[in-house]
Amino acid sequence: LTSTGSGVGWADAGGGAWNFITSVTADQDSYATLTSIFSTTYDYYRVIATDVFSHDANQSDLHMQTTTNGSSWTNPDYRYDIKYNQSSQSEQYANGPRFYENMGAASGGMQKLHFWMDAFKPFGTTVKVFRYSGAGYTGYANTVINPMDAWQIESSSSTALTGVRFYTSNSISGNFKVYGLALS
Repeated sequence: LTSTGSGVGWADAGGGAWNFITSVTADQDSYATLTSIFSTTYDYYRVIATDVFSHDANQSDLHMQTTTNGSSWTNPDYRYDIKYNQSSQSEQYANGPRFYENMGAASGGMQKLHFWMDAFKPFGTTVKVFRYSGAGYTGYANTVINPMDAWQIESSSSTALTGVRFYTSNSISGNFKVYGLALS
């Protein structure tokens, strides 16, 4: 809605459009790697991950690392995640790359995870914040559904990030799509 001088009219809304950047499909790979995805074009990015699972029959955790050049990788400085089960929840605060615990029994099929990761100002020179949300079907009786709530920050370097990669303790499969939010 906008003013036309003699009344009101409709105008196109400015900004707010999600623009597709790239995608990668991992199939029993060591890493799901997304390099050269962050730039000054956007302040806010979203990675949408679907059908993610580990080929490890144990309770694999999910990890994320960042890069400034596409060849050397570092762990975020701090993490905070909430682990749920049927009767309780626990909160964990530490350093390191893990943001999701106990992905589940890796028999494939329905035991998969869907999540999104938001990256706030990863190409900036101040603190970089990553926010995760999603859930998966584990197949374990005490945590059939495994919700995801987690945060990570990278605060020890003012160097702009250019990419991220996801991995488990064994190999990873899944689809990862990256979007940037238009500035105007």
